[in-house]
Amino acid sequence: MMTRSLAENYPYSPVYKAAIRGAKSQWVELVELLELEKISGRAALELIISLLINRSDAFENIAESCLDSVNKFLAEHTNMDDYLTLFKELIFNVEYSARIFEIVLHSGFQSLSELQLIDGYLSPLSQMRS
Repeated sequence: MMTRSLAENYPYSPVYKAAIRGAKSQWVELVELLELEKISGRAALELIISLLINRSDAFENIAESCLDSVNKFLAEHTNMDDYLTLFKELIFNVEYSARIFEIVLHSGFQSLSELQLIDGYLSPLSQMRS
């Protein structure tokens, strides 16, 4: 919602017509409260930054837990078939299996690249539609 085109010819408001994904109603409500001076802009910004920092901390904790799980799996499984089984289960049991399949393939090629077993340059992952 915050990154909509600057070329729009009408302001944020409760009757904002564009079909935008995300927290549209919350954003419009925030803009209304700011415009009506019912909340302080600085206080709202400080709260949003604080919430983002908390989310960042939570993400770091989840990432650390994920790495611990990966290390535990690697310590317990040394057979290539175990890895293939894990990847198959992941691909067939998630909502976005095409994206996961792309990530699994990219990860495999990244491993081969880091071991210098393939020539060329591995492009970074990008959005599926690009």
